[in-house]
Amino acid sequence: MTIMGASVALQGVGIAYSGKNILADVTHRFDPGCHLIEGANGVGKSTLLGAIAGHVRYKGRILINGHDLCSEPVKARRGLTYVPDNPIFHSFFTGYEFIDFVLGAHDRGQACRQHDFERLVQHLGVQAHLGNRFNEASLGTRRKFFLLAAFLLSPGAMVLDEPFNGLDAGAAEALRQLLIEVSADQV
Repeated sequence: MTIMGASVALQGVGIAYSGKNILADVTHRFDPGCHLIEGANGVGKSTLLGAIAGHVRYKGRILINGHDLCSEPVKARRGLTYVPDNPIFHSFFTGYEFIDFVLGAHDRGQACRQHDFERLVQHLGVQAHLGNRFNEASLGTRRKFFLLAAFLLSPGAMVLDEPFNGLDAGAAEALRQLLIEVSADQV
């Protein structure tokens, strides 16, 4: 997970499925910088990240830039972008249409008008794939488009679940560089 220029605070967070506790009483504050959550498969890492993104029900409190995710969901989510572990989107969208859709949903205009668009497209190596549909794209290419959208939005807190999964060595290095670049003031 990466959290930048922002903070994410967990206060007594608990998550249970079918009566089984997945996480219990998790309290932690993520200040600006790059943070890694690691552990064995099945211990709840993706579940916790999904809760921070507002996609998984939980008990306790999650604060994003001081806004409670339950009582101020719109304000809290404006300060966060989420890249799930499985980057799936409508198969008929092209990469460019996906980016425009995400930016439009956040009232950020068209991708071509974003000051960092060309630099990030080149850095992540998706130039040749902008016109391809998602159903034609590999896992790595779909992930690159989700990452491109996250970096273009750059709201302060970025929650990246398995961000290197499916990336080739060059793209993994590009992502590492981008994370270093933004980690000084984002979470």
